[in-house]
Amino acid sequence: MGEGQLQLAMVKTDGRIDRDKRGLFSNVTEDTEMETFALTIPGSFDEECQKVWDEVFKAFNDGVIPDNATPEHPPSDTIYNDLCQRIGRLLATCANRGGLFANEDARLGRIDACINVIALLMFKARAKLDMFGEIGGSLGELGLADIFSASAASPTGGTHSLLTARWTCISLVAIRQMLKVDLLSELAQYAVSGLACLQSPFATSDEAALASAEAIDRRLEGAWNYVEELDRAFEPLDPSKPIPLPQVKEILSTHESDVSGLKDIGDENGVNDKVDWRISLLQDVMDKATHTLIRQLPGVSFNEFRRTEPALVSEAFIFHSIGTSPVLPQLVFLLQQLRSLHTLGRKFRNIMNGSHTGGHEMALRSLKSINQIPVQLRRLKDPMKRQLWRLRDLRDGCGLGYTVELFFLALRQLKETDVYYKQTFEDIISPWKDSKESFGTHQILLNLICDLVIQDRGIFSNYTYPEYITTRLLRLTVDILDGYQSDVGHVEAALRELQGVPRQQCFDRDFQSNAINQLRGIDAVSQDEGHVPAT
Repeated sequence: MGEGQLQLAMVKTDGRIDRDKRGLFSNVTEDTEMETFALTIPGSFDEECQKVWDEVFKAFNDGVIPDNATPEHPPSDTIYNDLCQRIGRLLATCANRGGLFANEDARLGRIDACINVIALLMFKARAKLDMFGEIGGSLGELGLADIFSASAASPTGGTHSLLTARWTCISLVAIRQMLKVDLLSELAQYAVSGLACLQSPFATSDEAALASAEAIDRRLEGAWNYVEELDRAFEPLDPSKPIPLPQVKEILSTHESDVSGLKDIGDENGVNDKVDWRISLLQDVMDKATHTLIRQLPGVSFNEFRRTEPALVSEAFIFHSIGTSPVLPQLVFLLQQLRSLHTLGRKFRNIMNGSHTGGHEMALRSLKSINQIPVQLRRLKDPMKRQLWRLRDLRDGCGLGYTVELFFLALRQLKETDVYYKQTFEDIISPWKDSKESFGTHQILLNLICDLVIQDRGIFSNYTYPEYITTRLLRLTVDILDGYQSDVGHVEAALRELQGVPRQQCFDRDFQSNAINQLRGIDAVSQDEGHVPAT
């Protein structure tokens, strides 16, 4: 029925475009008919029929389908809007794993049809996400596992098929909308104020939070220096043989400064736990607001908050990897990591004092477990400051920077080349003016640019992204920063870093040159070039 209707709709006659805007979608009612019809839609996006879709979408936006439609208040019975709503409802049925479908293949086939059609309508016919109804919940209920299964059963095949890419693109646009929740903004501020309180019990300012973040980064860097020095001290010994306690004490005594330094970086009063708890609360609410969609995106990693001390240091640093490259989560419990390193220092101090009751073998096992943590994750640039920028972006910038990071994380996992990536990025960043005054958003974008240029700098380093995406990222950054009325010291700092990269550490010299030229063109920077060294 659907194929015949489509063929009839495409017959070349006078007034075809006007008729197609109505005849293409009419009389499709039941789910089975809708699914059959949906399967025909991808075939209608050839060069000739694309004109029909362009006219349909233009007419919808112009408010001429039907005559009483307006761009501001499109009625629910608008034909194009009705088509999108029906497909959205059809997608919702795919979460039913009961008796609705004859078999699992039938359910997976409907998933395949719905995702492909929604992607086509969104990214080629320019339908808006909300025209499909509340599909964020449906996307989350299905999840990546169902998409992988549907991909394997689809003609394209493979877990990295176009279907996976399209589900990811739709999900990213949905996440961008779902992050615009007042409660998330409030909880982000709650986490920022928790950091500020580390300076003094009643501190709440962003400046105090930044001071705490910088202090945490220094402590974490120092802790790794101590731990790695201790690890090297025990390295010559045979790990397969027990090390006698007197020998352990002797080695530790020759590295007493490292043991003391490691013990002193911790928090004996549990204040740090409150900061991590606030961040975990934000993460939990974000999961609910986004129907766990973020957790299911390819290439995205998460840290878990532990209320008890991990047995091994490495347990506080368990992250997802893409191939051999570890992926640092966007929200990390860095104080939890510090606590695990501090606990190791306390155990070594007790061993030296003869008061350790847990057995020195377990302490040594914990020390050796650091070799399971990739070096890149021990030497990231300013991890707590970057987390603070994400919190401020969620608080002040509607999550624009956070979602842009998600896009880049997912993109490096999607091996297929898909024409929808460019439009997905545009949909994510399109309301960028709402984030223009968000300092956290500025910092996320500037750090992302620096990561793309400098090897091993951060979680986005060492990967080549499509040029049209990185070029658009630069333009977005300039658009947001241009005309910024406050201090532009953060832009100048990024410029200095980009200009000072040694040749052997530069991952992409063409992008480096482009980034420098673009950032130097920002009004506030170009008017104060004395602070920025010339290239």
